[in-house]
Amino acid sequence: MTNFDKVIPPGSEGKVYASVDLSHAKGEIEKNVEITTNDPDMPSTRLFVKANVKTYVEVQPSDVVRFTLNKGESQTQEVVINNTYEKPLKLHDAVVDSDLFEVKMQPAGNEGKQYRLSVTAKNNLKIGVQKANIKIAVDGAPIESFPVQVLAIVRGPIAVLPQTVAFAIHTYPDQVETQSAIDLRQQANPTSTIVQKIDSGTPLQVIAQNTDWYQVIAPGVDQKKAPGQTKEEKIGWVSKSAVKVTRDTGDLPPQTVTLQKKQGTFKILNIVAGTSKIKAEQIQNSGDGKSYTLKIMVTDTKGLPQNGSIGSILVRTDDPDQPDINIPVFVLVT
Repeated sequence: MTNFDKVIPPGSEGKVYASVDLSHAKGEIEKNVEITTNDPDMPSTRLFVKANVKTYVEVQPSDVVRFTLNKGESQTQEVVINNTYEKPLKLHDAVVDSDLFEVKMQPAGNEGKQYRLSVTAKNNLKIGVQKANIKIAVDGAPIESFPVQVLAIVRGPIAVLPQTVAFAIHTYPDQVETQSAIDLRQQANPTSTIVQKIDSGTPLQVIAQNTDWYQVIAPGVDQKKAPGQTKEEKIGWVSKSAVKVTRDTGDLPPQTVTLQKKQGTFKILNIVAGTSKIKAEQIQNSGDGKSYTLKIMVTDTKGLPQNGSIGSILVRTDDPDQPDINIPVFVLVT
């Protein structure tokens, strides 16, 4: 999370305040904050935050206990909790906030050095994703407790492949072309170092943008080589006013999702999109009631969120154990 001085008077200084969530971090980490300004000499820059997060305990192999199981199954996972503090610790009262899971904890080896935590997913978990949190009390450390997360994916008789659908969208065109001979600049400003000269009519692949400039990949030209021979491609910036768009992002290609049932048969009763921006339709049927293929499409790319959910597809079936199947749809905007 960041906060910053939005207007900086000439000759003054501005401050950027950044906070980093370290609740699940350990060891050396590095985060960055990207800053965009209206300064033509520095339209964007990055600030880096580095830290070495030391923990009092370490949960191995992970502080998230994960289950993947079928409906009606019970499963147990075990993790080891190691004391990384300089003094012995006493762990006690491992409590889970869901009655769908059971937890047991006991010392392993020398008490105060290592513990074993056993987590059991009961056989009454519902189909879908089930989450829980375990709170473990600590004596002898600056912290009073620490969390361990539980994540269970419960599969029904109908398998959904893939379980989520993701679309990648560019907010800039795929390709532009120079309208005259121009300079490829190292930075997004007209006084930056020239990387190379680019001839008129040269196609350029766009990989990023800001308000007035495109960052592009240009064919590298070696003046010492014969005409038509090139060396490695160059990356730099060109002014938007000096190029024309020759290939835009256009419509997003559809994604497909397959619904399969190994034992028994099922029917799809109807398919409902949770928003007008997405659409789904059945395009294939195995004919034996065991498999169906859906086509998922984005119908409107305007106003999509930055890297988030744009809704879900609800598939209603005649299967008594899995009458409703939700397929989340996400978008990655670059």
